[in-house]
Order: sequence, then structure tokens, then C-alpha cells
Amino acid sequence: GEPADAWMAFGTQDIITQRQWIADSEAGEQHKQVQRQKLDALTALTDMVTCRRQALLGYFGETGAAPCGNCDNCLTPPETADVSVAAQKALSAVYRTEQRFGMGYVIDVLLAKPDERISRNGHDRLSVYGIGQDLPLGQWKDLFRQLEAAGALVRDDERHGALVLTEAAKPILAGKQPFHMRKTAELPRERRARERDGKKGGGGIPLVGADGVLLAELKALRTRLATTAKVPPYVICHDRTLLDLVAKRPQSEAELHAITGLGDRKIERYGADLLAVIWAQKRDARLDNRLSATINQTLALHVEGKSADAIAVARGVEVSTVLGHFAAAIEAGLIEARAVIGLEESAIEEILAAFETCGTLESGKLGPAHAALGGRYDYGVLKCLLAEIG
Repeated sequence: GEPADAWMAFGTQDIITQRQWIADSEAGEQHKQVQRQKLDALTALTDMVTCRRQALLGYFGETGAAPCGNCDNCLTPPETADVSVAAQKALSAVYRTEQRFGMGYVIDVLLAKPDERISRNGHDRLSVYGIGQDLPLGQWKDLFRQLEAAGALVRDDERHGALVLTEAAKPILAGKQPFHMRKTAELPRERRARERDGKKGGGGIPLVGADGVLLAELKALRTRLATTAKVPPYVICHDRTLLDLVAKRPQSEAELHAITGLGDRKIERYGADLLAVIWAQKRDARLDNRLSATINQTLALHVEGKSADAIAVARGVEVSTVLGHFAAAIEAGLIEARAVIGLEESAIEEILAAFETCGTLESGKLGPAHAALGGRYDYGVLKCLLAEIG
């Protein structure tokens, strides 16, 4: 019941490998079909653009929950595209083919793929036949998976995975509710140029130093504002807006009007809070480094005069984690160990003596010294001192 972090790593090759394993399995075709459906459902979860916790709860029958404000999609909303028209075509094709077929067959109808079954069923005479040729096969598969993830489509296992419309499909089909999915198109020319130039804020390049700290603070503010307003964070502003704020660092309300994605209403509502975060961050020279954003958040609080204990409370982490951040900053020559570990000189000398006795400098292993000192000093403290003398 305690707070926890979870992460998932995946790639296209993972999906290809899993599909190959299923195909090569000696299991019956019905079992293989179930496994393929499960893989499609998991792939849809990785691609979705809305709150992942809502989707997981919905999978187990819990609906109506508000966005969690804590998953990656809530904290860093992905760029999306309005695919409402394509979604209407997909749902209409499922309906027109009498909800008796799986995704592959329905997509073949949309793409007007020559197929004896389609002709035999008379589906080449439907109004939806061939209306999907404006999108490639891969994008149709992504869209159908997202419609499943959104609960607009479900699979009927008793009918070999036939797609069936749900109540959630009706407003989308009627054009009363827009449907968005994660952008898969090529990056705009100007962003590709930034990536080639290696400038901060380019797509996929993490910000570090003072810029990374400010971006993290702005994201935290966005989450707080979204939680208060009971809306997803992207409603407050998109990542591109936060990156523009970091790059331009506006100092007045007038300068906010030059920021991407900030109109008059958003500036009126959130401008003062955004400026307060920007003003509050002291651009200490030590924060202009190549360390990660999370280490620099700790370093920024240290620069403000906070102790390791106070930083741990402020950031909601263990003191040992803070000390680990300090060790990285010490190794980079940004701070001194004695300024952060809070020990008397006699205690420091005792630790250094244990390092010498246990050969810590040569091995880099802290375990023997920790044991020799009777476990009286946190591993983080030992790590800080080793970083300084190593």
C-alpha cells in the first residue's frame, strides 16, 4: 500500500519477437488467437495517450476514475493528432460488417484489399469499402488498438476475436466526441534541425543543469494546477510550452505572450504561477552542468541552503538518495563532501581510515568499509567521501 514507481520498456522488435513466438508455438490455433489478442491489448496500453491508470482500472471493471496525475501520460502528455474522422470510418466498418470479424478483415475492407471472403460476403459493395486508403496499414492497426484501449471496441473471444462496438463508440461514431491518438508522423523540419544541432529542448534530448531543474519545476506546477482543476495536465499546457518557457525564461506577463501555446485566457489563469516558478529558480553557475535533472533538483535545493534531511522531505525521497545525488555532484567538482554530510572531523577521519584498511580506493567497494565501521554511517555518506578522494 505504500507509494511505488513502475516503469515499462518496450520496442517494435519486442512486439515482432512476441508475435513470432506465438506463431512458432505448438499450441492450438484458438490458444494462439487468445495470445495475439492479449499482445494487441498490451501494445495498445503502450501506445495510448490518456491516463494509463484509468485504462488498467477499466480492464478490471473499475470505470469512472479521474486521471491519476502521476503516470507518464498525465505528467508529460504526448503530442496527439485528431483522428476523429478515421475513427468514425473504423467504427462504421465494424458496424457495416455486422460486428462478425476481427481487425485484419475490417482493415482489408477499409483498404479495398482483393479478398475472396470479402467478395463472397458482399462487403465489397458496402459504402465503407475502400474509404480508408488515405492511411497506411500500420496506422489503421494503431488506430484500432487505440479504439480498443479507449473502450470503444471489444473483442468477442467466443467468435474468434470479432470486434464489437460498445456504448463508448456511439458518441465517437456520431461525431459528438473527438478521438485523439499519439502522433507517429515525422518530426517537423525545425525540430529535426534542433536535434542535429544538439540544442537544448530538441525532441528526445533531455535537458540538464539549470534548464533541467526549471523544466522539472514547471512540470510539477502543471501537475498541481491540473489536480486542482481536475483535468489532465495537457489541458493546462503541452510540453512544447514548458520547453519554450525554459528557453526564453520570460520575466513579465507581457513576455508570456511570446510563448508557444499561451493565449490570453491561460496567461490570465496561470501566468502568475508560471512566472513565480521562473523567478524562484536561482541560476547558480553550479547548475549549468551535465548532470541529470533529478540530481540538479537536489543540488538546487542545496544551493538554497537546505540540508540533506530537508531536501529528502521536500522531494519525497530517502536521505540516502539525496546523498547519492550529492556524491555525483562531488565527483563533478561542484560541491565538497564536508559541506553536505554533516559529520565531525573525527568521524570523517575514522571513515577514511576504514577506507585505507579495507582497500576501498582500489576496489571501489563500500561494503567492507561499511561493515568495518559497524554500519554506523549511511552508505550515502561513504559514497560522498569516496567521490571526493577517489
